Amino acid sequence: MANRRRYVRWQTDFEVKVKLDGALDFTDCRVMDLNFQGGQITTSLHFPRDSFFKIRLVFPGEVALDLEAWVAWEKIIDGYYVYGVYFSRIKDADKEKIYHFLSSNYKQEFIKKWWQAAPEQEEEKFMEDRRIFQRFAVKLPVNFLNLDTSKEGTAVTSDISIKGVSIVAHENLLPRTLLELRIKLQDDKDGPIYMRGQVAWSKPQGNDRYQLGINLENANLVSLSRIFPNVK
Repeated sequence: MANRRRYVRWQTDFEVKVKLDGALDFTDCRVMDLNFQGGQITTSLHFPRDSFFKIRLVFPGEVALDLEAWVAWEKIIDGYYVYGVYFSRIKDADKEKIYHFLSSNYKQEFIKKWWQAAPEQEEEKFMEDRRIFQRFAVKLPVNFLNLDTSKEGTAVTSDISIKGVSIVAHENLLPRTLLELRIKLQDDKDGPIYMRGQVAWSKPQGNDRYQLGINLENANLVSLSRIFPNVK
């Protein structure tokens, strides 16, 4: 049941009040999709980039959530900010508030989503994260170390988000293989980015190449923000 709650995302469209930690007043905003890991928020308020911040969201019915968040991506549409927000810290009590609010206000969609087959394969979980966290198509050279065998290899990224990375390599790696990655940026003045992850899935691409989906462990969001463009 925990996994079922973790990966389901509900498409919504409702008005909430939002206030940054330390601010005096609330600002109106809209929540376009939501789950226990994050959501898409449209507002006139400018959220901090490349750092954690605390916000209070007040749903209709005075349902208040106190969250620690991180901006995964940002767009500007018609003068409003559209954010993909990752909840870096959320209390179980606030998860329950989200659950009860959605089950009461989006009953039909909630039932359909809640009772659909829960993800059982790592690839399905990886693909769910693709829907929640925007992935940026970017090709960067990668050196990796197979932590199970101590064997080194090279690859090229195909897309990256704060939750996962997809790479193309010349060797197949089994799901659950632990990797240490070193990604070299075009602007390498601050050095490469190091991260650790677990292979979620592997697909042959032809010509002895394989595409691998890797779930990141404890991603360094500040380092990863060097990769993400300011989407507009």
